[in-house]
Amino acid sequence: EPGTQLTMRTFHTGGAVSGAAMKSTAEAKNTGTVLFINVKPVYRPDGTLIVTNRNGEIAILSPKDDVLFSVELKKNEIKSISSELKDNRVPDIIRKEFENRNLTLSSDTIVCKRETKDDEWWIVDNQKVYNVKFEGNSMIIRTGLRELHSAIYGATITIPNGGEVEKGKVFMEWDPNNTPILTEVGGKAKFEDVIENLTMRIEIDEITGNSNRVIMEHKEENLHPKIAIRDENDEIVARYDIPTGASIAIEDESVVAPGDTLAKMPQELSKAKDIVHGLPRVTELFEARRPKDCATISDIDGFVKFLGISRGTRILKVVNRNGTEKEYRIPRGKHLFVKDGDEVFAGDSLTDGPINPHDILRVKGENAVQQYLVDEVQKVYRAAGEHINDKHIEIIVRQMMRKVRIVDPGDTEFLVGDEVDKFTFKNENARVETEGRKPADAEAILQGITKAALSTESFFSAASFQQTTNVLTSAAISGRRDELRGLKENVIMGRLIPAGSGAMKYRQLDAYPSTQMPALQEPNETPVIEDQLSE
Repeated sequence: EPGTQLTMRTFHTGGAVSGAAMKSTAEAKNTGTVLFINVKPVYRPDGTLIVTNRNGEIAILSPKDDVLFSVELKKNEIKSISSELKDNRVPDIIRKEFENRNLTLSSDTIVCKRETKDDEWWIVDNQKVYNVKFEGNSMIIRTGLRELHSAIYGATITIPNGGEVEKGKVFMEWDPNNTPILTEVGGKAKFEDVIENLTMRIEIDEITGNSNRVIMEHKEENLHPKIAIRDENDEIVARYDIPTGASIAIEDESVVAPGDTLAKMPQELSKAKDIVHGLPRVTELFEARRPKDCATISDIDGFVKFLGISRGTRILKVVNRNGTEKEYRIPRGKHLFVKDGDEVFAGDSLTDGPINPHDILRVKGENAVQQYLVDEVQKVYRAAGEHINDKHIEIIVRQMMRKVRIVDPGDTEFLVGDEVDKFTFKNENARVETEGRKPADAEAILQGITKAALSTESFFSAASFQQTTNVLTSAAISGRRDELRGLKENVIMGRLIPAGSGAMKYRQLDAYPSTQMPALQEPNETPVIEDQLSE
């Protein structure tokens, strides 16, 4: 029965005081060098760093004791290698040494200098890490370990890029209860379209007694609350949209520094949602439902460009380096994660909200949505104290993705829009290709488990699950034939299941004890015929 174990094992989680237990720091699991990967920080006057983008990562690199290889160099070679490493380029000498050992480095390799050492560097190539160290005339290269942490937007980082961190030390802190809206530039802040009782209301905190200015929903199409930052010449250098529900954290006409918080978006906390967190979330994932008020994600890599406001919606487009453009319309009051000129990658969220798995499939492909579903389901079970091997969830996800939708039928028997099994699709294409005709094109689709079970090839299997009358009636009207290839239909009919020793290829085999096994006839031996024996 779906979900029974989780129902029995779900504990009361969350509630009013759950915020105190939310994670708000990141600490190093190993001693090593800090490397910023796609992190855009701003420096505060006190020397700390504030993260101002959402798709960055912080890696902690630790060398292993084993030497991968060492090379003897001349003095002039050491100088040229060091200068190339300073320019964030992997020197040709190092690339050749790697190629000689059947190791390859990709073109987008990251080079990082260890801050406290002039003669030590890191090369990060996808999942692999290499430590480069110069000792005398020798260049010693070791493999390394990489520990990854997501760079939380608005987090304070206490260690710079290339700095050293000790095991167990906290190097990043953030507010778990609020998502900040930060300024990347300093200047004088000026409110725009922030009008009391029209776009903003004053709320009094019952506990502290403090008053907060909160942006409220409104019907004025031409009013979009913003905070503009002006420089010494009174020119606008930055402008930040303030979404509905955000609490303004500064005063009008106040002076702000880079990294200051302009407003805060409270994290949605629902006690009822926390308490019954488990089963509804798992059901939502396995049924592949579109989440309510889901995020808009970018379809392509590129840079964000704002086009203005039309009929109350903000229009922006993402333009990549090849000139390809994709336009998006963002509803009024929605919290935007990006600013004009920001670089985004395919699959990045442009607005707040849960991600629609169908969008992940469309933009990033099958592997990405499969990994997303497995990870999200595991989060729920782990929160309830259940540890389940990924393979069990992966089997379900595989069945959710076993069908494809026909885009171009080619010379096959399919029609545009048909949803067919992957194996049927491959077999039909193979048949058409052997005849020298055009195969069909299809796109992967994600089905919920209920729909996947009801759309199976076997009507016995589908009827045993749900909507029995509908399934059997449809099968009778269309004269369907059940080949009894699966497990459920064979159990229903009282036959051996086609798995293990019941598999079709073993059905014709006879088993004998090894002592009673009849003598096997050699293949080249002439068969003995009864007539010859009688002679």
